[in-house]
Parts: sequence; structure tokens; C-alpha cells
Amino acid sequence: EVRTAYEAETEAYSKNLLLRALASASEPAVIKRTLDYAMTDAVDQQDKTTVLSGVASNPAARALAWKFITSDDVWTELDELYGSGGFGWSSLIKSMASHFVTDAWFDEATSFFEGADLDAGASDAAQALEIVKSNVVLRQTLQDTGCPWLATWDA
Repeated sequence: EVRTAYEAETEAYSKNLLLRALASASEPAVIKRTLDYAMTDAVDQQDKTTVLSGVASNPAARALAWKFITSDDVWTELDELYGSGGFGWSSLIKSMASHFVTDAWFDEATSFFEGADLDAGASDAAQALEIVKSNVVLRQTLQDTGCPWLATWDA
């Protein structure tokens, strides 16, 4: 199993690859186990954001990742670990929302980020929201110009 291999691995690059493999799951039960695992002590502190960012960027897992990461207990723990800044915090905040393409997701992300204590991540949240707004406009433009299949693209 990938988790066992991660825990036994000592080389940082290989550990990172294993975490990215976990983040690529498409089955909801596996995604949930991966998200839960990321928050355990088995995953090194510097690696938690790698897993969470990877899951949040995974089309099959975005909604589950958003719900998990924005839950009060998880968000509080992440803020305590990373809220003072750093690449992992920045990457996580951007990956949480920047793949969204609908007004509904834009509104939800805006509401969450406006109410969250983002500390060093405030500019990253603003950038993510700008990207989402651009995604919404692009999706609508392409849909209006003959790509009706984009109506089903909602994550």
C-alpha cells in the first residue's frame, strides 16, 4: 500500500511522489481516507500541504477536499501549523479554490476566505479568487461559442 511505502521511505523525493500518488485517487472512499491520513502524525508536517494541495487539485476530489479542508477543526489545525506563511500554506490556499469554474463555487470560496483568519495567506486567497472569476468568464465564453459540453464542467 502507498501509505506503508511512504512511512518506510527515507528519501524526500520518493516520499513526495508517494504522496502525489495518494492525492490522485478517484474513488470517494479512498479520497476521504487520504484526506484523513494527511492530518495524522504519520505524515510529516512539511508534507501535509503536499497531500492536501494535490487532492484539492484533483478533479475527482475537489469538492471533497474543499469540504474537508474548510471544516472548522481541520482549518484551525492547518492555521496553527502554517498560518504564519510559507510555500506550503500559499500553495494550499491557491489550490483549494483556483480550479473552480462556476459562480456558485466562486461565491462559496469568497464567503469562506472572507470569514477565515488567513494571516499570511490573504494575498494568496485574493489571487485564487481572481483565478476562479477568470475561470467562470472563460467557461461561459467558451460555452456561448459552441462548446456546450462545458455546461457539465462544474468543479
